[in-house]
Amino acid sequence: MNNKNEAPRLEMVKVNHCSFAAEVLQGNVHVNLTQMAKPFGKTPKDWLRTAEAQDYLEAVSVRLKCLTAELVEIRQGGAPGLQGTWCNDRRIALRFAQWLSADFSVVVDEILLRLIYGEAVFAEPINGVEPVISGGKAWYNYRDALESFGRNRRSSASRRKAAMPHCFITLYGRNFITKDYFKAMQSYYDWKDRCRQLELPFAITEKECEA
Repeated sequence: MNNKNEAPRLEMVKVNHCSFAAEVLQGNVHVNLTQMAKPFGKTPKDWLRTAEAQDYLEAVSVRLKCLTAELVEIRQGGAPGLQGTWCNDRRIALRFAQWLSADFSVVVDEILLRLIYGEAVFAEPINGVEPVISGGKAWYNYRDALESFGRNRRSSASRRKAAMPHCFITLYGRNFITKDYFKAMQSYYDWKDRCRQLELPFAITEKECEA
């Protein structure tokens, strides 16, 4: 059971290129909708004006036995991460995420649930590439990984995906890779670059580097 006097735990959630603040308190999550919507070029006000949003807020207020005005609040002043329009129930955050993007909402739902249960959901970026969380695991955008190594991000993943299918997943219509595979690629390209830079008494070919 949660202590009613406990202080909210502020977390910064990262999903692909979207970052938003979330407060975990008494088995629920309050979410900064303004930050969540920013990468999509939208605002909470756009959604709150819709009939769908009004109907949903009314249904949640009946369920929680509160006023609809208590479900959404505008915070001003203080730390930048605390400013903006917040919802005070996880279900509203998920409904809002669905309005932004169906694929995005699936990941958000997983993360918010894990926050409630106190499970780890975050992972460190690798080579400047931020991960997303899906199925409780960290996944990294394949093309962003290539770009971080100075490679052409348009390179096809089909050959590597066919050889190591368990290291790939498709999210948002894009290929993502596991942390271990990212690290393996990083080691490979670091070694490949060293091959080029070494001043050897004999010629080493590109084909030999890739062998």
